[in-house]
Amino acid sequence: ERVVRRLGSTASIARLAVVDVDPAVVEHVSRALAAAPFPMLCLELDLRDPLPPSLRGAFDTVVTDPPYTVAGARLFLARAAEALDATGGDVFFSFGSRRPGVALLVQRAIAELGFTIVRVQRDFNEYVGAGVLGGTSSLYHLSAASELRRVVADRYDGPLYTADAPALTAV
Repeated sequence: ERVVRRLGSTASIARLAVVDVDPAVVEHVSRALAAAPFPMLCLELDLRDPLPPSLRGAFDTVVTDPPYTVAGARLFLARAAEALDATGGDVFFSFGSRRPGVALLVQRAIAELGFTIVRVQRDFNEYVGAGVLGGTSSLYHLSAASELRRVVADRYDGPLYTADAPALTAV
């Protein structure tokens, strides 16, 4: 909702799909957007699993807020690439690591997957109780280049939610 308020309008949304691993989040969003003026789908989905066929290549814009590890960033960006319908699609990607080495690895992953960084808005998201992030994350506006790499075809079973999660080099 915050992205739409700051960067667009509800009139520009032709269709919205919301996916989350947490059933409580999916239920909350379903209730909150029940009267939305556009078609909407809320789906409980673990992004370690491939997107269902109905979501592959179906969108021109993806907004994602992955776990704040390099592996999480790569996986969620790979799923974003899977969801985009054509070259030039936009991804709004939140990432919050304050460690320069992690930020460098994430920016390399962005390029390796075939995205370019259009803009970075620091401290876009604010979190309660996220001391390791400094309470905020940056919003990266990414654009799909001519050759997106869809590097995660099947289920990903590696670690995502710890600072010790390795960088995904091959999945």
